[in-house]
Amino acid sequence: MSHRYAVILAADVADYSTLMEGDGEGTVRALKDCRDAFRRCVSEYHGREFGSVGDSLMAEFKGPVEAIRAARCIHSEFEREAAQLADGNKLRVRIGLHAGDVIAEGEDLFGDVVNTAARLQPLAKPGGITMSGFFHHQVRKETGIAFRALGKHQLKNIAEPVSVFEVTSQRRAINWHRLRLKLVPFKGALAATIGVLAASAILVAYIETQSPGIGGVIEVPAVVPKPVPKINSIAVLPLQNRSSKTEDAIFVDGLHADILVQLANIHSPHKVISKTSVERYRNTDKSVTQIAGELGVTNILEGNVQRAGDLVRVTVNLINGSTDVLLWTNSYDLDLSAQDLFAVQSDIARHIATAMNVQLAEEEDRRTKSVRRR
Repeated sequence: MSHRYAVILAADVADYSTLMEGDGEGTVRALKDCRDAFRRCVSEYHGREFGSVGDSLMAEFKGPVEAIRAARCIHSEFEREAAQLADGNKLRVRIGLHAGDVIAEGEDLFGDVVNTAARLQPLAKPGGITMSGFFHHQVRKETGIAFRALGKHQLKNIAEPVSVFEVTSQRRAINWHRLRLKLVPFKGALAATIGVLAASAILVAYIETQSPGIGGVIEVPAVVPKPVPKINSIAVLPLQNRSSKTEDAIFVDGLHADILVQLANIHSPHKVISKTSVERYRNTDKSVTQIAGELGVTNILEGNVQRAGDLVRVTVNLINGSTDVLLWTNSYDLDLSAQDLFAVQSDIARHIATAMNVQLAEEEDRRTKSVRRR
């Protein structure tokens, strides 16, 4: 065994178990095409695949820039390749990135760095990329990428909380040289148009001197809309179920309903949007700001539930609907082996609602003080 620095990319297919239940053969064929695309991207950016099993894919890179470029390549290839299933679904990959000292034994890699990358991957949205703060620090100046901080998360079997970032968008710089070349063929027409506009302006000015008032501008009073009072409100989106089991889906839906009940019962200046209104955003690709704008709310609570046997982890994120800034995040680990399922469901909902209400009250207090200082 030996030690070395490595950058680890961990990926898996979102909702793979559910897709297999719906169209097993189609999913397997699509996964094969996507695995080929994964290998192409890894090879293109000088990486090495290792330890891939089923829909879980792993790769090692020498540097973080190569790894994040490969991650973006993988997402593009998954969209372009034969990832379309008979029922219209697509295979969408989630990617986690981390770097540090690894233990090498033959072709395999081990250690906290590999485990952390694998634990970061479930925090990504389908089609998304998450990374540790250490990794983000090394790629934060990479052009064409924007990042959003998700706060610190306590990852399973990782001793210390990890700062997590996600890729939020891709920006392209304007190629002014290419734009100028494209405008060259229209140079003559552009000059003629400018000439006509200049002549028209001179003619209008002359007419105005001969007949004052002609050619003048009529000012129409602007209609100022009445300001709409902003009501503090929150929408609790349906929680994402990381398991395909029916009983887990029932638990997740029940937890979502309990959170709504607990929030509605807490004395708070924030209005709670009904379950019916938020249900249409289950498994949506819309951004938090889009959802907040459509519902007319100031804050969004989103989260997911993961279950392995009797162990359950609930992760929730409170986000400002206007700025997309993460206000608060927390994870709750539960053991259902010796507890009543419904009691645990109500208890965790009460903890989430109480903690979130405190955060909202503090945020409102900060906002009010900021307004008073102006």
